[in-house]
Amino acid sequence: MDENSSADWRSDLLQAVGYVFTKEREGLLAELRAQLAARGENPENSEEIINEIENHIRRLVSHVTGLRNMGYDQNLTVKFLNTL
Repeated sequence: MDENSSADWRSDLLQAVGYVFTKEREGLLAELRAQLAARGENPENSEEIINEIENHIRRLVSHVTGLRNMGYDQNLTVKFLNTL
């Protein structure tokens, strides 16, 4: 297997994983909206809460990505994520 084939395989895998995460995110957001609606939360307030959660997750992902880019061991990243 040459280097280009290896890169293509990895790219395909990353794309597939990204797709799975996107679908999972959509499902979790739908579930969260349903739970908030069941509590009788104001729909406008629900969107605000969801946006706050998404922003928090983006900051965490950015932080973890920064750690990886600085060369930290992946085990440290996994330990960090397990503390959430």
